[in-house]
Amino acid sequence: MFKHYLTLALRSFVRHKLYSFINIVGLAVGLACAIFITLFVREEGSYDRWVPNSEHLYRIEVTFHFPGGNSMPLAQAPFPVPGAMLQEIPEVRAVTHIAPEKMTARVADRQFLETVSVVDPNFLQVIALPFDQAISLQPFLMMAWRSAIVSASAYRTLISSCPADASPFEFSTGMPAP
Repeated sequence: MFKHYLTLALRSFVRHKLYSFINIVGLAVGLACAIFITLFVREEGSYDRWVPNSEHLYRIEVTFHFPGGNSMPLAQAPFPVPGAMLQEIPEVRAVTHIAPEKMTARVADRQFLETVSVVDPNFLQVIALPFDQAISLQPFLMMAWRSAIVSASAYRTLISSCPADASPFEFSTGMPAP
């Protein structure tokens, strides 16, 4: 029975080449779109699930409305807004800031222009990031104002091909010196 259906389908493809081509291409495009939409929805749904207690974390966004109907949405808020929310809204338990900033990373005689996330000192109490088990969190929770936590991949990038006795890396604002 299946052989009969296959034979009929092949004969139909041979007789109606343009119609068959349009149907096959339409089916392929439809399946590809369905797969991409599924992957996109899956990615968006898992965006911050790797962060513990992410269901209790919120990001403040602001949209500036200008005369003439123009608006500018921003994924950030003016600096005093989170502090005011903490004081005025009882449901807000803690706030922290995170801001990207371009900095020069220097290891020995090598310099790199990196975009780093500058955060408040209480960042790790508000957002409990999962660390490698070999890292003790206690020194980081008591960290000084100019401390840094670097991911393993960024550390490998910064330290690779440096002498073993090189000094620790430093970050400074601005462009690298020529």
